[in-house]
Amino acid sequence: LTDWNTHIHHHRTDNRQFQGMSSLEDEAPFTFLVAVDASPASNEAVESALRLINETRRDRVVLVHAHQQAGHATPDFVKDIEARFQASGAAEVHLIVGANVDPRELVIQQCARVHADLVVMGSRGHGGLTRLLLGSVATQVVAGASAPVLVVRKTTDADKGKEPRQGQEQEQEQDQEQEQEQ
Repeated sequence: LTDWNTHIHHHRTDNRQFQGMSSLEDEAPFTFLVAVDASPASNEAVESALRLINETRRDRVVLVHAHQQAGHATPDFVKDIEARFQASGAAEVHLIVGANVDPRELVIQQCARVHADLVVMGSRGHGGLTRLLLGSVATQVVAGASAPVLVVRKTTDADKGKEPRQGQEQEQEQDQEQEQEQ
């Protein structure tokens, strides 16, 4: 019970910092765990994480990428993301690549191992039957991670104030129905 109370207190302290109740000099460095893949939603999650990094706080970033085949080199897009975080002002940037592993398990395990303060990841937005059969990586990470999870969905034309592309309206309706069911 003592550990639970300590955990709650720790997060309350962090929330006060986000609300501007303490100065930057008093803030402890944050550890961001950013799950990356080749999806557009992952790209948006990277952009969100880059905006959250604070040079003054000396934040640490841990990038996690799972690929399905052992023995393959780290994809260039992952190296490019790593370089962007190194140029962002983060004090440390680490890359963890897992081969032949379930991405959900990798993110959850690494979150606990590195004592992440926040997990940032994209949601591909699979709808309906696909989500029911396969489950959502983001949903399972939210349920199993030892830290809060920021799930970033891909931005659609409708989000930007444009007319949705053909077929996108149906996807958006499915997403809204799923949200209402939850």
